[in-house]
Amino acid sequence: MMADVAWQVHIEGACGELAAAKALGVPWSATVDTFKRGDDVPGGWQIRTRSRPEYELIVRPGDPDDALFLLVLGVAPHYVVKGWITGREAKRPEWSRAHGNRPPAYFVPHDQLTPLAAG
Repeated sequence: MMADVAWQVHIEGACGELAAAKALGVPWSATVDTFKRGDDVPGGWQIRTRSRPEYELIVRPGDPDDALFLLVLGVAPHYVVKGWITGREAKRPEWSRAHGNRPPAYFVPHDQLTPLAAG
């Protein structure tokens, strides 16, 4: 059962990347096993897909400061692109939390994200 959950997380992440690429108007490379090596979407974008509408954008301490982190909310086939923030701006002490026995990370509130420009 745990393998099914892990697989589903990867599938949702890939679908979130595709949704982000479409919203940004850039091609999606659909690469695998490139975690921490390069952009999820061309242009310096790191895509963070979260399944629940109340979940915040997660940025980890080791994430690059100069990357652009874009929050995508939803479950296939329905996604909403919420907005973005740089890694540097996301690493605010007041947003640091540890959830689910995981190391602390930064959880950026939705109202602190910059929406994508309407085009």
